[in-house]
Order: sequence, then structure tokens, then C-alpha cells
Amino acid sequence: MAIDDTSSFIIGVNADMSKIRNTNGNYWEPVGDNIQLAIDDLANTGGYGAVFVGSETTIYEPIQLKSNVLLDFLNNRCNIGANCDFVQVKACRFATVQNVMPWLLRGISNTAAMLHLIIPDGGGWADRLEFNTFRNIQMKNDTLQHDQYTGIHFECRTSRTLRQTFDNIRMWEPKDGILMETPGPNGWVNGCNFNNIYIDGFQTMVNFDGCGIGNKDCNYNVFNDIKGQTRTWSQYGFKNINGDGNSFGDGCLVWDWHSTSAPYDWIVAPSAGNTRICAQHITNILDQGSGTTYCGQSQ
Repeated sequence: MAIDDTSSFIIGVNADMSKIRNTNGNYWEPVGDNIQLAIDDLANTGGYGAVFVGSETTIYEPIQLKSNVLLDFLNNRCNIGANCDFVQVKACRFATVQNVMPWLLRGISNTAAMLHLIIPDGGGWADRLEFNTFRNIQMKNDTLQHDQYTGIHFECRTSRTLRQTFDNIRMWEPKDGILMETPGPNGWVNGCNFNNIYIDGFQTMVNFDGCGIGNKDCNYNVFNDIKGQTRTWSQYGFKNINGDGNSFGDGCLVWDWHSTSAPYDWIVAPSAGNTRICAQHITNILDQGSGTTYCGQSQ
């Protein structure tokens, strides 16, 4: 149960910093379920504020992010003890998750996503995702099973996601590092920014799945300093880039592509238009798009 102690929360007197706390002045024991209680407590009283997680916790179901709430784990570990997402983002705007090490526990088979941004079937304007931020996150995999979970998963079935920002993220041995999925019937993933992301082992590093078909598009997204280290089981680096005006800046590369048996570390799909690629290194690219530029030079 939350304890209402606003004065001690604000000035730090008699406040236990190991607890889960929020800016309503309430605090809870550092148990995974209480993270959601602290978020909902803010959402139920106007929705503006922050939650601070002061100790290591374990969750068994996804944390549901809410609009205008900052969730700060203060560099603590959050164990994932079930086959579930770490954070789900639905109908959410101007929220932030930061300073956390989500940790897939040994013995748990996890095929879910660490950060799962979802617009469901039939989603309308109220279900849109806008201006959410994810930063300083280390996704650890202690399951001894590679090639299962997804790091960042966009699942946009209708409506739109706009201007999500991902900064300073590292992930170990996912199936897909970044999955831009638009299964339809319509939906857009537009104007998102990915900065300083390192994917250490992957099946597919960055995967555009379903975009560029009919009313399903991923447009004007910007990728800067996205690097991945291959394993022998890696299959794709930047896969099926499509949509219009996506940009891959200096610092994007796939390390040691020669150690895999796959032919291309970069694939630009026929549905792609005006893609800009200024990658630090490309081993072999299949470019079927139109209007692709390479550091300002048409090819």
C-alpha cells in the first residue's frame, strides 16, 4: 500500500531511497508489481510526474507505460522472470524510460520484446504513440539461449507512431535488434530517432517488416551510430529498408560480416524511396530502391 508522506519525499528526510517512489510523495516496497502501482497512481491524479525505482526488482508481466510519466530505474537491474515484454507502450505520449538494465533470467525462455510499442487492430487517433523517449538502457540476456527476444519492437497495425527517441542502448544476442513491423491494415512509423545503439550478436540487426506496402509505411526515420557485432548465426544486418526518406548516418555499420554465410549486410527493398546511406562501412549491399543516395552521391 502506498504511504502518503509528501514532505519527507520532497526534502529527503526519513525517506527510504531503496523504495519505489513517485512525485505524488508516495512510496512502495521494491517489488515488481509496485512499479505499475506507482505509475498508475500518477496517471490517476493527472498523469504528470516521475517514478523512481531504488532497488533491483523482478517483474512477471509487462510494465505499462503511461503518458507524461518518467520512469527512472536509477541504474538498477530489473529482472524479467516470465516470457513477457519488459515495457509495453500503448496510447502513450511524452513518456520516458531511462537508466535501467532489464535482465532476462537464466532458465526463462523469452520470445517477447524489451521495448514493445503497440498500436492494435482498430486503433484510432487516441491510440497513437508520440514523443516517447527511451535512454540509457542495457538489455542483458542471461538465458543461455540466443536468437529469441526482440530488443525494440514497433507493432503498428493502425494509426501512427511519431517521433519516438532511443538513445544510448546496448543489447545482447536478440533475434531482432530493432523490428519496425507494420502488419496493417494501415499504420505508420514515422520520424523516429535511433542514436548510439550497439547490438552484440543478432539474427537481424535492423528489420523493416511489412512497411512500404499499401498504407503501411516507415518514413523519415533517422539512424545514427547503430552498430552490431555478428555471430556465426547472424542472417541480416539492415534488412529490407523501405518507406520514404529513411536516413542512415555516419557510424552505422555491421562488424565482421565476413564471419557469416549471408550475402548482404544491407538490403534496400524495391518499395524504398529516397533512402540516404552514409554508413561508416558496408560489406555488400543489395539496393533495389529508388533515389537512394550515398553520402550525397546518387547510385
